[in-house]
Amino acid sequence: MRFTSLSLAAILMLPGVALGLSVTAVPSTTKVLKDGTAPAGSPSVSIEGARNEYEAFQLILRAGAAPSVDVTADMSDLVGPGGTVIPSSAATLYLEYYVDITFPSPCDIFFSYDCDKYPAYSRTPGWYPDALIPFLDPYSQEHSAVGAPFDVPAGDLQTVFVDVHIPPDVAAGEYSGTVSIFAGGTVASELPIVLTVWDFDMPVERHVGTAYGFGHGSLDGFHGAPGGLTTEEREAIFRNYDFEIHRHRLDYTTYSAPVPFEYDDQGNLIGADFAEYDAFMGPRMSGSYYPDGAGVARFNVGMFSPGHGTMGMTDAQFSTAAKIVALHLQGKGWLDNAYLYSLDEPWLLQNWRNGSYDAIKNGVDLLNSQTDLWSGHVLVTGPWQPVLDGYVDIYCPVTPMYGDVFWPPGSWPGPAKYADLLAQGRELWFYVCNANFPGQLGYDVDARLGYEPRLVKWGAWSEGATGFLYWSIQYWQSQDPWHVLINLPQFGDQFSRQGDGILIYPGGHSGSLGTGSPEGVELDGPVVSFRLKQVRDGLEDWEMFILAASLGQEEWTRTQVSRAYSAFGAALNETFDYSNPPWTLDEAVMLDSRRQVALKIQHVLHPDSWPDPEPGPVPDPHPEPESDVVEQFDAAEVLGADVAVTCMPDTAGACPPGTPDGSSDHGKPAPDAAPDGSSGDVASGDTSATGGNSGSGCAASPGLPASSPTNSAATPEAALEAALLAALVAASLTVVRTRTFGKYLGARRSLR
Repeated sequence: MRFTSLSLAAILMLPGVALGLSVTAVPSTTKVLKDGTAPAGSPSVSIEGARNEYEAFQLILRAGAAPSVDVTADMSDLVGPGGTVIPSSAATLYLEYYVDITFPSPCDIFFSYDCDKYPAYSRTPGWYPDALIPFLDPYSQEHSAVGAPFDVPAGDLQTVFVDVHIPPDVAAGEYSGTVSIFAGGTVASELPIVLTVWDFDMPVERHVGTAYGFGHGSLDGFHGAPGGLTTEEREAIFRNYDFEIHRHRLDYTTYSAPVPFEYDDQGNLIGADFAEYDAFMGPRMSGSYYPDGAGVARFNVGMFSPGHGTMGMTDAQFSTAAKIVALHLQGKGWLDNAYLYSLDEPWLLQNWRNGSYDAIKNGVDLLNSQTDLWSGHVLVTGPWQPVLDGYVDIYCPVTPMYGDVFWPPGSWPGPAKYADLLAQGRELWFYVCNANFPGQLGYDVDARLGYEPRLVKWGAWSEGATGFLYWSIQYWQSQDPWHVLINLPQFGDQFSRQGDGILIYPGGHSGSLGTGSPEGVELDGPVVSFRLKQVRDGLEDWEMFILAASLGQEEWTRTQVSRAYSAFGAALNETFDYSNPPWTLDEAVMLDSRRQVALKIQHVLHPDSWPDPEPGPVPDPHPEPESDVVEQFDAAEVLGADVAVTCMPDTAGACPPGTPDGSSDHGKPAPDAAPDGSSGDVASGDTSATGGNSGSGCAASPGLPASSPTNSAATPEAALEAALLAALVAASLTVVRTRTFGKYLGARRSLR
């Protein structure tokens, strides 16, 4: 996405200013605040995306000395190659709802004692956008007006989020159109739009595991009527929540339905009835339940959770039941998608004192006593620790407990240890929660940089993860879920974070609690958030990185990702290096990195149609005349090898001297010290995610990937010549170096 910024003086000259309303555009990643720091924006929009991808932008509407009333907007059709049309219906427009944050999310009390010195990361009071109210009701056939028209008070600003879905069947190339803004029924401004469609498709199938906690049980409190909902009405509302969350590429943590077990007269478990379970799970796994046809990628089985006892069964019954269910999942082809969410955060001091590790180990032993099918399926929300080695298959640490940048060195394992575990067939996932203090990428509403929830997914891919977990998306505070976004009574003033456990808002306020959405907003489904859009975009980026790697472009992709991400965060104290932050503070760098990966994919798939973004060989502007003269020389003398090599002397009359050792270190360095298995010494209060597995707000255990690539000096041209020559010698080839030096120089340059 590319925008050209305007000065404030230029804004005053834009169309519509005479009517008291100026309109500019900014990227979807920009968090527009009302504290005087809002960017000027651009008079036009330029966005880019793959087919079947969502790409968004924002409009900043600024009122003049008088209020602007009855404001709305729409996007035209976008017309592209050969007259191909992306219809205006591909765009969903949202009014960004601002909430007044009076108690900002705190810095941590352990390591970031200089937090206030780093304003880019610090949280401050103010008005922040998050809930996105759709202009039109997406859940009713009438599509009645909800978020627009609206008013912009005098001297104030209002933002509009425009989300465009690129159809899967359109031609690649540029599409153009306009977005029009109306005030009082009159066109106040029109901005031109150019959408560039890349020549590849965002996969429908999800290759990233997601586990985002959600439960339908709380919805009756916000949706309904004095007489309550009928069964059909309740199911329709539940389905709207399911579809909208799924549309943002998220799977719930737990998918489950009753499985009645059958016993003989002696109490031996002899079978199970899977009819209801299969009727529920089948359409969700195949994707037929969802409009886009994508099935659930990964799911917690919701039974047999190690550390949570035996479900009221005897040990023998538990083991038998676990075997029966595993065999059934295997027969349905769902076992590879399944995992067992063990006792949450066993490293918490309170859990450790209550025997969390022994409980998990005992549960895994029971699982494996009659079958080995559950091997590879046990997840723990915590880092690798020796005490659970051999019992856990999917390690899911909170990002601050990854490596030793945040915690003292050696506190938690980092890249080297997890690389070893991945080589053994284990998995790495990550999660964020209330331990993601400023300096750490997270999901805070009051983060000044809007793209943190997106960039943390880049970090997960970079570190080799295959999934991401979030304990809840609807941890609503019943007294006022749209305005009270922090749980001070439960987590206290040191561990409460604005928006923790909340990525959607209840769309209604007519339920049994009598609270919920603001007046004028009554929807039979969820209201999504600015942060949820960033999460979705991060998951789309992750899919793009997977696609690029599958095409042999992992090194190029890692190079681009490293421009924006090197670590999940860092402590904000005297050790923090502002000149080398753990992740970029410039959204333009992140967006261009994404673009470079996309252009590489496009080129590899269609090399005759699209140029390679990677610089190729540069022809010599003054090539020397060709010659067929060759000179035999002693390879043993020059290369230390008993191989005959022919070459053409260079302009100095000599063959390239010396050979490099060929070693290359493109990975992340430095082995990490393994922890001693001790638990953290500070715990937060426990909490439960509705419906599904329990999830706690994190303990104060932030941490971060420690190592960074070793810097090395640039290789001289002679060494590059020798490197190429040595590679050819190793392949037992004879090199004839002619004076067609341009080709040879190009080969050398391509190594850089």
